[in-house]
Amino acid sequence: MIYNAIIAGGGASGIVAAIKAAEKIKQNTSGKQSNEAPGVLIIDKNKKLGRKLYATGNGRCNISNAHFDISCYNSSQEFFPYEIINNDSYRRVNDFFFELGVPSTDTNGYFYPMSLQASTVVWSLSDRIKSLGIEVRLKEEVTGITGIKNVSIDGENLFKVTTDKGTYQCRNLIISTGGSSYESLGGSDTGYKLLETTGHRMVPVYPALCKLKCSRNISGMNGLRTAAEARLTVDDIEYGHEQGELQISGEYLSGIMIFNLSSQAVRCLHEGHRVKIYISLVPELTEEEIKKIIINSKSANGDRTVFACLNGMLNERAVQYVMDIAGVENRPVKNITDKEAADLAHTIKNLEFDITGHGDYSEAQVVSGGADTSYFSPVTMESKLLDGLFVTGEALDVDGICGGYNITWAVITGMAAGEGIHI
Repeated sequence: MIYNAIIAGGGASGIVAAIKAAEKIKQNTSGKQSNEAPGVLIIDKNKKLGRKLYATGNGRCNISNAHFDISCYNSSQEFFPYEIINNDSYRRVNDFFFELGVPSTDTNGYFYPMSLQASTVVWSLSDRIKSLGIEVRLKEEVTGITGIKNVSIDGENLFKVTTDKGTYQCRNLIISTGGSSYESLGGSDTGYKLLETTGHRMVPVYPALCKLKCSRNISGMNGLRTAAEARLTVDDIEYGHEQGELQISGEYLSGIMIFNLSSQAVRCLHEGHRVKIYISLVPELTEEEIKKIIINSKSANGDRTVFACLNGMLNERAVQYVMDIAGVENRPVKNITDKEAADLAHTIKNLEFDITGHGDYSEAQVVSGGADTSYFSPVTMESKLLDGLFVTGEALDVDGICGGYNITWAVITGMAAGEGIHI
């Protein structure tokens, strides 16, 4: 049998690509729906489809986000993601799931299935696959792809797809294998290896949306969770800043705002650059305002200790660390100098951390790097080297920040590839 389309990978982008391909095939040239099987096959190494989706958004599945700007995605081809994703993409994603029977709920621009369960999304996709007659082969992994000629049909271009269980032929091949993150949930580098064999360049792959390791001993702040602001600098040049919750776990900085800075931080670190994170523990106050509060405490509450004074502004897990960095001993606050008050204020606004490492693939939510996007059409996700070969989702050199952006990327690129197949 020659399949119209084979999709390697049964994650979000692969499932969506299969659905859109099947819908296109079933809609024949006369505009009538065909009841015949569409000849679409999904091959996935996992025991069930959409395995990573179950863990997305802490099990709630943040499917899209209304907030959109140029900082939402990272790629070595900086503007490629924005040839595909735009201000209205979240609506298209929401409409797609609504048509599958999954209305969304809006939480300050973050959209989730109304059930607040990732399983709802997976089940709706699975039901659509069944209704379209899409064939699914699980616990089977694609190991090789080659372009061949179909000698029986005027030299038609086909793909030979080899798996650990057999071989298949198809007219269109969509690589939706995802990336190396969360190996326990099926992450692997299979797609990168397959694409390299076809002449596509790979941008080096690193963990992203992950914690960052710092050189200082921060064990005294272990378990800290506090509102803060973070700035990323590379060779003393600011690369980005985020506000949100700072979490400290062992020798690592963590939390969503750190995750959002991690893609660039990790890549620059591996490229040999000097990477630093600066933390403001009180984003809503200026350094001068903090200094005035401390100096005011000298007269208003002079017998209180420096620790107690700072604890009025800071989480107690951070207070001693700030005092140590500023070089201020704990004593009645009335006894500190104005310079010490200024040093404390500066430290609170500018905690400096040299980044020396990061979380590994087992903890990273996504990866940065992948197939060089300059080899692919931003309209259909089709390869410029091989007609009929498409790549979607995390297999491409595009990664988004936290908040539904990576699922949006998966869905939108899956749609483009499925709708772009040749029939």
